Amino acid sequence: MIEYFTINVCISMLVIAIVYSAKARVTLNYILSAIALLCWIVPFSLISNAIPNTISNSILLSATPMIVSNQVMQEIHLAELQIPWFSNLFWLFSVIGLANFCRIIYRHYIFTKALQGHNSTRFLKPESEKHGIPVFRTDIPQAGFLLGVFSPKVFVAQSLSDDELCELVIQHEKCHAKNHDNLKLFVTRFIQCVFWFNPFVRKLAAINQLYIEAKCDRKTSEITGVNEYSALFAKLMLKNSYQQSHLVSPAVTTGNQNIQRLQLLQEKSAMTTVKRTLISLILAFGFALVSASVIAMSLNSNLMRESTQKVSDKANGEIGTLVEVIYNIRTALSEDTENNLSGKLSYWASFGETFIHDTTFGHILKITVEDEGEMARVTVVLIEENQGTELAVAKPTLNTGFDQYFYIEIDNREVSESGYSIKLKPVKTEKPIPQP
Repeated sequence: MIEYFTINVCISMLVIAIVYSAKARVTLNYILSAIALLCWIVPFSLISNAIPNTISNSILLSATPMIVSNQVMQEIHLAELQIPWFSNLFWLFSVIGLANFCRIIYRHYIFTKALQGHNSTRFLKPESEKHGIPVFRTDIPQAGFLLGVFSPKVFVAQSLSDDELCELVIQHEKCHAKNHDNLKLFVTRFIQCVFWFNPFVRKLAAINQLYIEAKCDRKTSEITGVNEYSALFAKLMLKNSYQQSHLVSPAVTTGNQNIQRLQLLQEKSAMTTVKRTLISLILAFGFALVSASVIAMSLNSNLMRESTQKVSDKANGEIGTLVEVIYNIRTALSEDTENNLSGKLSYWASFGETFIHDTTFGHILKITVEDEGEMARVTVVLIEENQGTELAVAKPTLNTGFDQYFYIEIDNREVSESGYSIKLKPVKTEKPIPQP
């Protein structure tokens, strides 16, 4: 999760910096903002798993074992402590955003049905035949918009009586239809809803929508001329009441965005050598960052699976866990003295099988290791015997990587009179063959 956020935040910041500083072409800015948005829904971990092992194994990697040390209270699961709180919060917010997106789709469906069945809606046959796209007149507050993803239709406001303005709206929306902008808007709105809490996504979505409109403005202005298009568009702004509540591509958007569209239309953005070099360097840095992060995740993933892959090539080999355990149990005899019981053992067991170790001094360790792919879920039950009665004083559980040590420390008089220090390392391996 940390790698995911780090990569996408860097990509988003690079793209926003390019858009606002480099003053590149409209099409390039649109493509960059679209890529940065899509990166937020790219599972980089799956990409890393798709990298062949031959690539990863050719690189020498040294790793430091992860050490976990926590004070454990009775029945506290360490696995819950190891999961970052923002990960759970991220998924909760995403589910809320997905529910909101479903609400938007439902509202759009109701809006479409009501609009097509409204008594003011009428089909304009001459305009439809002229432009090669269905055109309708209806009573709407917007000047006009494109409705539909796979069968787009142009709707023009009943109140728009000026023929030049009507032609401008139809040409603009026709350009949206050719570019499949409603499909792009659908994807953008989905990402924006799922990541509604993410300021980078909100900014990128606004940039993307601006340059979608700017592309159509430029294309339509090639027919009418830039100056005439700007003048007609300014008139259209005064007659329009913008409402962005449905999945449509409007001819006129918000006030600030309309002004930016006019500025972009009048701008002559020339790609100088300095700009090309700057953008190329930034894009190369971004690509290198993503590539390095994905390969690093792949290296880590393949390294952890290496022993399993080697064992799986052997026929009929039962896979389990070889566990190394070092423990120290401290029991206070008086205020000044304590008894220390230390031991070291290693054993092999099947996944899910509970191994029981009796120290014969009133302390029992029950260890269970479960296979969760690249991770091991380890449960350690600490039992104390007193006059024939067994009492489970703690049951720590955590997820850890194979071939990695972790520590458990218990020193709490409310839990037990004894203090525990346990060092444990699970290794995924084949069942050893007993030596004769």
